[in-house]
Amino acid sequence: GHAINSIDGFENLLGDTCSVMSKKDVPSKERQDLADFLVAHKAIKAYFHGNENFNQFYVWQDTHGNPVLPVFRVDSPMKGEISSEDETKLSFIFVCIDTEAGKLTARECLWNTSAAITWGATSTISLK
Repeated sequence: GHAINSIDGFENLLGDTCSVMSKKDVPSKERQDLADFLVAHKAIKAYFHGNENFNQFYVWQDTHGNPVLPVFRVDSPMKGEISSEDETKLSFIFVCIDTEAGKLTARECLWNTSAAITWGATSTISLK
């Protein structure tokens, strides 16, 4: 149900439930549903996310290993997996969109090093 929980006062906004009961299990149904949605909606070109993370550029795949969507994972200044221990590894993603060429370039920017700015990983994707 989507009622207000009487214990903590939060509303259950999720429209569905996960098909697995353990963190160790892979939610294949939901993963494939998302892949199908992304394939049907070609205007979605990339996914940016971060929290307790680190800088990483990769391609998200469906349950069959087919590439579906470029993903840009970004660090977190408070909970970064690497930077929480070493603030000189803290980074953010700088994005540049070339409208004429139809390309998006994402670059890792390490701003807290002894140098002024240090560029890390770079990835360019097509927006066409």
